[in-house]
Amino acid sequence: MNNLAKKIESFSSNTLWTTVFLFLFTIFIFNIKFRYLPSGDTYPNELLPITIINEGNLDFNEFVENSDKLPYYFRKVNNKVISSYPVVPGILNTPVYFVANLAGVDMEENKFLLSMLTSSLLASLSVVFMYFCLLIISNKKTTAFYFALIYAFGTSVLSIASRGIW
Repeated sequence: MNNLAKKIESFSSNTLWTTVFLFLFTIFIFNIKFRYLPSGDTYPNELLPITIINEGNLDFNEFVENSDKLPYYFRKVNNKVISSYPVVPGILNTPVYFVANLAGVDMEENKFLLSMLTSSLLASLSVVFMYFCLLIISNKKTTAFYFALIYAFGTSVLSIASRGIW
């Protein structure tokens, strides 16, 4: 563990600028076409921030007219309509919706745009995290940088993770 602490201390201001560049560059690339991939699997995560902000809860009762006939991504438990999927992606989606709500943006009408922003932000943060992990195990900063780019653009981070709030 002592060796790890020494490596972390050796990060220079050059590493900080590289990290900022990596974050901004990947966000730019992820959003060039601004193509969001919605599906039933992402639908609860797109609506959860709206119910958290407007209702202060995690149920989807306000979005369902007939709770006896639910789509596969919702379930009814104790007269509450809930997501069939974990709620963490929807909770991670909430800060972007919160800022948009403060700016007067209609959250429900722009849910795809807002979820795309969250997806690309989280994907870019994962690239930065990967870069730091690679810096710790690599002997060269350039090696860590290029492998972080390979992670960003040569895996499902580009094609899936940055395109939907899964």
